[in-house]
Amino acid sequence: MPRSLKLGIGLTGNTRLLFFMMFLSELGFGLYYQNLLTVYMEDIGTTPAQIGAILTGTGLIRLFLLLPAGSLSDRVPRRLIVIVATGFAIPGALAYAVAESWVLLSVAGLFMSIHHLSFPALSGIIADSSEDRLDAFRKIYTIAPATAFIIGPVASGFIADLVSPQAVFYVAAVVFTGSWLLAWRIVEPPQQVHATRRGSYRDVFAHPALRSVFLFTLAAISVLTLGTTLLPNLLKESYQLDQRTLGYFFSIAAVGSLIMSMAIGRSRRLNSIRGIAIGLMSVAGICWVSQLTGLVYVLGPAFLLRGGFMITWSLFTPLVSDVAPRAIQERSFAAGEFISSTGNTAAPVATGALYEIDRNLPFAIAGILLPILAVQALRLERRVIRPAIDREQTDRERETATIVVGDNLGDLRPAGVAG
Repeated sequence: MPRSLKLGIGLTGNTRLLFFMMFLSELGFGLYYQNLLTVYMEDIGTTPAQIGAILTGTGLIRLFLLLPAGSLSDRVPRRLIVIVATGFAIPGALAYAVAESWVLLSVAGLFMSIHHLSFPALSGIIADSSEDRLDAFRKIYTIAPATAFIIGPVASGFIADLVSPQAVFYVAAVVFTGSWLLAWRIVEPPQQVHATRRGSYRDVFAHPALRSVFLFTLAAISVLTLGTTLLPNLLKESYQLDQRTLGYFFSIAAVGSLIMSMAIGRSRRLNSIRGIAIGLMSVAGICWVSQLTGLVYVLGPAFLLRGGFMITWSLFTPLVSDVAPRAIQERSFAAGEFISSTGNTAAPVATGALYEIDRNLPFAIAGILLPILAVQALRLERRVIRPAIDREQTDRERETATIVVGDNLGDLRPAGVAG
């Protein structure tokens, strides 16, 4: 590989480009999503229950579109899917900027839901563009977003205080435009599938290991969302923290994601499922600390634990990649996005309802359930994940050996005999 294509983080070519595209995309979201959006929605007159309903409604639309998006990869270049879906973030941010009621907030959420349809195709491109898929997934789906989220919340806090919250969304639209322009430079890699037919979603959900991973994903993302959706509102209402302080806190959370990602990348003992267990325990920690104290010098360092949310979600994709047979990998990515989005969509309704009963209730429930799920993750590794990875590795080695033998037999054909 030419030296000009090399980057200090160890990515080249397509994966290098995707890293920067993901950085800009997540910087756009980092400006508002974790620290500003739900507070902004409440400030323009939306109740916590309505916030949950809006997030759930737009999430449901995303769910209906996700599975067809996975099938599109068989008929439409994945590069084109990424370009079109990524572009919807631009009008989505602009709709948030001018929203004065739940109607435009819902429209903005719809556009952002369409933007997320790029992820199954994007995951397929990453898997087919890199020999070390876990490393590429970790850097593109964790390090790039974590770096962006270190910058985004702090910047949005200053913009919101010095100009207005609406200005944050205009800046986000500009950043999303940069990500969309980079998407046009993606090179479509050949799909690394040697099977005689492409699998269906029936094959995906019939696969025992994938089914277990999906059920666990649904539970984990649901509880993570329960414990984090209205965290900015809790901090503002219980401790009167301003937007700039919240921005600092969520940037600290991104630093926590980066630290955890680097630890997982450097340790041979910390694979995807163990990293997920660490992430679940981390978020449980911030759920409890945020209920117990409003002291800034305690909450600030504790927000490193909030970084476990990003780590956990990002590690489900390489986990699916590890256990999914190549013939159903594209649909497995789409199904994984569908399952995680189901949890992320359903939980806000429960969060809003529980928050109106008692603002501490969703965080207390999540703080109890997340350690239980962390233990279950380790059981899943021993009983399901490790055996599935071993079987898939054996199948791939057998497939490679078959191809090599076939090529060698072809070399033995007499001259003039066609293949």
